[in-house]
Amino acid sequence: MLQRLFIFLLIFLILPDIYLYLRFIVHLTAKRWLRILYWLPAFLLSSGLLYLVYFSNNAFAERHTQAIGWFSIFFFLFTAPKLLLSLCTIIGVPFHKWLRWPRTPFICTGLTLAVISIVMIIYGSFIGRTQFDVKEVTYSSPKLPSAFDGYRIVQLSDIHIGSWQRNTSAIQKLVKLVNEQQADLIVFTGDLVNHRAVELNDFQDILS
Repeated sequence: MLQRLFIFLLIFLILPDIYLYLRFIVHLTAKRWLRILYWLPAFLLSSGLLYLVYFSNNAFAERHTQAIGWFSIFFFLFTAPKLLLSLCTIIGVPFHKWLRWPRTPFICTGLTLAVISIVMIIYGSFIGRTQFDVKEVTYSSPKLPSAFDGYRIVQLSDIHIGSWQRNTSAIQKLVKLVNEQQADLIVFTGDLVNHRAVELNDFQDILS
């Protein structure tokens, strides 16, 4: 499974880089060191991916949960914008070739989407991840006894507590938000930890 995932992510990483290199970089600069520098992120990310899939083990993943999370963020921060730019410029090729449309609108669209994806990834990684939101859903059914009128259920899941090490304030905020709902029943539906129960050591009092 991990090996298949590795191939997919490697293609996701390398193919846009190859296309953008041949489409833009070789025309923008003749300096060898700049061309080599362009490939540095792809080399580092593919090396990290190779290590995680083939050489790391469960003990490594348990000890470095946050580091793996940050690696994932940087992976998509470098790959998603390039993929969007590549797709937009590739879509523009037949329009330019057969209809003589200019390439500029497709390139500008790709650049705009690339910038938007960068902003979204950075926002989600540093700000959005702690912007907890309550989504209220009202359920009614003639099969429910009248005693359940106004009965409140809070459902939450996927806390992955190992990803919040040294950030207890965010979990305190989450718990406060849950308690403010004055629920009759709280339902937690899975993935409390990433790997092992020891991740809970610093959070037991908060979650209690």
